[in-house]
Amino acid sequence: VHANRPMRRSNYLIFLMALMVSSPLSAQVENSEKIIDTFDYANSAAAQKVWINSKETPPVESVVREGKRGLRMSAPFSQGLERTIHDRAITLDLSQYGDFTLDVFVENPDVVSTFNLYFRTRSGWYGVSSSLAQGWQRVEFNKTAFRSEGNPSGWKEITGIRLSAWAATPIDSALIVRGLTARSHKIAFILPTSEAGTSAGDIQVAQRTAKLLTKMLEEMGVSTDTFEDKMIQADTLNGRRLVILPLNPNIPPGVAGALQRFVGGGGKLFALYQLTDSVAALLHLQRTGWMRQERLGQFASIQLDAPEVAGLPRSVRQASWNITIAEPTDRRTRVIGYWYDSEGKPTGYPALILGDNGAFFSHTVLSDDWDGK
Repeated sequence: VHANRPMRRSNYLIFLMALMVSSPLSAQVENSEKIIDTFDYANSAAAQKVWINSKETPPVESVVREGKRGLRMSAPFSQGLERTIHDRAITLDLSQYGDFTLDVFVENPDVVSTFNLYFRTRSGWYGVSSSLAQGWQRVEFNKTAFRSEGNPSGWKEITGIRLSAWAATPIDSALIVRGLTARSHKIAFILPTSEAGTSAGDIQVAQRTAKLLTKMLEEMGVSTDTFEDKMIQADTLNGRRLVILPLNPNIPPGVAGALQRFVGGGGKLFALYQLTDSVAALLHLQRTGWMRQERLGQFASIQLDAPEVAGLPRSVRQASWNITIAEPTDRRTRVIGYWYDSEGKPTGYPALILGDNGAFFSHTVLSDDWDGK
């Protein structure tokens, strides 16, 4: 979740994204949107039939502010109310979308600790929280920030929405909301799941890596979608330009087929650390081994060499401790970055390999040298 953040120059990722979509990046990240609720109801009575308040929460009111209609949600925290609850029953398939936006106006933001957006399924919830500032703001909720409550049955089976403001102090406040929108983007992450046989530790690393890369891309003005591998259907990747595999030790057959069709249609892959046979074949690579550092500082930086790529940095620092070793299987795929140690000496081990169908990085992306990456 983020509001307006400063944009920092991230040469390494800009290079990868732009090169792999084979055209300027800004032209490839156009969003497709689904308006879930405009909150433009004719009157309060019509809105109250759709948005149901809890017993302790006042009903919504349809109001006009700055020439646009929205829903006002009172928050009488002075009466001991812990949080407001407004629910809407609705059937949605949100499996194709990577983030959500909501325009929110808040009175007395200091008395609201967090504002929460929930999506309900038959067996559990997806929920995310955000802080709020004074006045109008567009709040963005990336799917990687949502947490599960209970055992939600998947983004394809949404049965309801909840909006909730939590009290920070016992002082009254109110919020106005309008324009809840789901967005789909040209770049997508695929996260591993236990259903595919991936360990809990690897799942956590993949989630952490995806969040880090998502934050890097957001600071460059680029938004992404995130899917679990069990969500991938035959058409899920249609219209995408780039798929990122943050750490995927197991690729289910259905996902392998979807990736093959994706690459066959001109899509690009960026795989990190784990290299299954099916992904290696798509990237024209062969996995030849795995290596733990033999001494501290053995893998300290990546020296890059692709003079035909404008803007490619000469080096990026990263203190890695394990790497997957791979080599190209065709002439059009080549190593463009090698690992160097902390003394600036070459190790001879490939770090970054690039080909017609995408790229492979031999470890996960870490947060060191943020601006360089």
